[in-house]
Amino acid sequence: MGKFCLSDRLLNKAAVIFVVSLLLLQIFLIQNAGEFTRNQDQLTYLKFASENVENSSWYPSEINVLNNYSFAPGYVNMLILFHKIFGTFSGFSYLNVVLSAILLLEIYIVAKKLFSARVAAFAVLLYCLTYSNWFLPIGYFSDLPFVLFAFTALTICVACKDWRWLLFSGIFLSAANWIRPLAIAYFAGCVLFILAERVAVWRKILFLSACTLASILAIGFLTKLNCGVFSFQSTTSGVNLAGSANFKANGLVSFLFDKDPFYIQRMPADWKSLNFKQRDSVLRNIAKEWIIENPVRYISQIPLKSAVLFGFDTWSERYEGIKGLSAIRDGNKSKDYIVKYCIGLWFKSIVFYASLLLFAIYVWKARAKCFSRENILLFVPFMAAAITIPFMVTDRYHYPLMPLIWIFAACALAILTKKYFCAPDGASDKKQTAE
Repeated sequence: MGKFCLSDRLLNKAAVIFVVSLLLLQIFLIQNAGEFTRNQDQLTYLKFASENVENSSWYPSEINVLNNYSFAPGYVNMLILFHKIFGTFSGFSYLNVVLSAILLLEIYIVAKKLFSARVAAFAVLLYCLTYSNWFLPIGYFSDLPFVLFAFTALTICVACKDWRWLLFSGIFLSAANWIRPLAIAYFAGCVLFILAERVAVWRKILFLSACTLASILAIGFLTKLNCGVFSFQSTTSGVNLAGSANFKANGLVSFLFDKDPFYIQRMPADWKSLNFKQRDSVLRNIAKEWIIENPVRYISQIPLKSAVLFGFDTWSERYEGIKGLSAIRDGNKSKDYIVKYCIGLWFKSIVFYASLLLFAIYVWKARAKCFSRENILLFVPFMAAAITIPFMVTDRYHYPLMPLIWIFAACALAILTKKYFCAPDGASDKKQTAE
């Protein structure tokens, strides 16, 4: 019996079929989700957006100055803008479908530019088969817009030869930073790629840095005009660090630090009169002091944080009606139910685990060439994880790492299929340097 040939033509046809199927599935799930009960961060985003829509203002405004934090202001303002245009928050899910499609296209472009059309097709397949992407458009999560903005900046660096296009990279990086400070990892990725390309290096880095800084400052000054506080990103680092730096912490999402005597004794008397930026600074300083005094207890949380960060890939289905990960938190469930439920979650996350394994295989194969133009972006997921781990962790925080993980996992998949199946059409795999 002859060897099965996974040709480029067959692979491209499969990619197109899966892309169309994913878009149809996402629309079907949106139409059948109904008025699901939102929880956790989704409610907070909608609360802040609704308050400012009623106040005819952008977020954060004067009504938010005494809040404990400014929370993903870039995303909340996206919701406000959508409401200003359409008069409702309903239908935002369909915008998410468009954003998801753009992200998928950018993953294809970057994979093709760095490696080959074959690798790009495999990256598309991994994206389409990953469970969290099925439900991604339904909820009001900030993850998709953040990843899209940050990855768009990186795509421009990879795909555009003219250094003047980096103006838009700077704008998108500042927009991503307005949602999450984790954008710094993608900024570093852009700089690393420019260094690895070795073409007009300092001109590009200086121009990118200047455009990013100018955009960030513009956001900061506009925020100051709006609410009187100069702020250009979320001010949640204090509360997120404190949630992982107290005597009741285990590294997961928890806000019990306000019951810790260590924090109670150090809280300033004028706490209630402080603005959100000042409160963030206070909590961050107390948390740092706690970590210095309890380094072993703080570091001991890393194994559980890592396990949760990469444990499941079902976060996007987290709402009533489809029984997402949050259902396991019901204390009335039996141990047998929890075991069966976890097995279900693991099964749903199979493609996610496969992507991580393939990514690890590629990292091992590329270890001697990790500073090449094709492989320099391998450092970005590691940087993003390193920035995430010190704070409170939940499963959806791995999503910003995934676009590049899918791309390098796809490259490993292309290498393995070339080795164990017949050779691909033409010479499209010529740039798979890890081979």
